[in-house]
Amino acid sequence: MGSHEPKLVDVPAWPTDAAPSAKLTWAVYPSKGEGETATRQLELVVRIGRVARRIPLGGQIGGVFPLNQSVCGAKQVAYKREGSEVAKLTFYIGGAATFAVSRPKPNVLELTTTRSTDGYCPENDCETRTRVATIPIPAETVVTEAVTVIDGPGKERPFDCEERP
Repeated sequence: MGSHEPKLVDVPAWPTDAAPSAKLTWAVYPSKGEGETATRQLELVVRIGRVARRIPLGGQIGGVFPLNQSVCGAKQVAYKREGSEVAKLTFYIGGAATFAVSRPKPNVLELTTTRSTDGYCPENDCETRTRVATIPIPAETVVTEAVTVIDGPGKERPFDCEERP
């Protein structure tokens, strides 16, 4: 794990009248720039009832391909969820930037990012993992995952697991 201390994301308060379900949505914004250095902004939105907590994750390089995404079920062949992970998104370009949300305790979600490379690593340390945020949730909450592609203002669509890179 990296030494970065994760941010505690605990506002706004969760509604007390909401059904115990949380939807984790990866919001992937339009590309900026050209070619291999083009970036896409990424945000994780955690929603319980009418309350949403937004966690901006900055510009990411690489493609979001169905074969790498946990929301694509059987079509996913790489970067599958592991252990207590409940959501995962991967940007792939030779190496990968993977964001994962795990549930180490019933009342906690933990967001991490892992950077890896497909190339030679002189110190045999090709992967770095950083804890980004800790998000308290009600213990009885059922968690689901989605990916939304933002094509522009007011133009949102669910991620298409049939898309071809």
